[in-house]
Amino acid sequence: MPDNDTLDLTLLFADIAGSTALYERLGDAEAHSMVVMCLGDAGRIINENSGTVIEIIGDEIMASFESADSALEAACDIQERLNRKGTIAMRMGFHSGPTAVQGGRPFGDIVNVASRMVNLAKKNQIILSEDAYNKLSRYKQRKARYLNHIPIKGKQDMFNIYEVLWEESDHTELFGHSVVPTEPVVEKAFSLKCCDQVIILNSSQKLCTIGRSDQCSLRVVSETASRFHAQMEYRSGKVVLKDQSTNGTYVKTRAGEKLYLHHEELTLVDDNQVSLGEPVSENNGQLIYFSCVD
Repeated sequence: MPDNDTLDLTLLFADIAGSTALYERLGDAEAHSMVVMCLGDAGRIINENSGTVIEIIGDEIMASFESADSALEAACDIQERLNRKGTIAMRMGFHSGPTAVQGGRPFGDIVNVASRMVNLAKKNQIILSEDAYNKLSRYKQRKARYLNHIPIKGKQDMFNIYEVLWEESDHTELFGHSVVPTEPVVEKAFSLKCCDQVIILNSSQKLCTIGRSDQCSLRVVSETASRFHAQMEYRSGKVVLKDQSTNGTYVKTRAGEKLYLHHEELTLVDDNQVSLGEPVSENNGQLIYFSCVD
């Protein structure tokens, strides 16, 4: 890697999942030995896939690749190796883009975003940004699926993130052909209304982001609403409400049932009233009215 330059790179972060619990369970000496061995194996796999280990700090490894395909293969190989051993689990994330390099070390925005990707990942999970997904070859893109549209700390724009399906069972589930007969999806459309705003969700317009931010599809002016509070997603003829806020989301169904979501999903049925961060009330001028369009 040149000492001072701007290169088109993919940066991969990987860290040990649950390392604190590992040290508590095994003791410092044994746990440290396992972590060192795990990171050493990860480093060798990165090198085998044409990557460069930038640094290892504590229980985390950072690497760069000239190819997003190589980063994906390295991440999958590491997860598969760990899965066979069954002793330590890792979570990973990667991001691609123009990268400033100084003294052989990448720095700047791409490093920050790649680090955010691994922070979003759960145990045994590989998360990548849309920029990284778009850098993959079409064949490698088949190993990933769209996961969510979320805010990233320190960034103004919302980010699309993807999940790598590295386990064979996951890949089969997404791309295989089910032998179980399924009912045809009935084409529907749904309306979201708040004040003078109207959003239609259907098979062409599948996602609506909701919150205080000007960047949201449906803007709600309320002190109890988060900047990016929730989203509604059209899935196979239904709409799923997903809360991603601090104060939670309240729903009142047509039957009068009152529900509360906090970092949870709910499939909306019939007519619903939705309130951000406070219970549904007739005095709330920022209610969202959800209904099926005939």
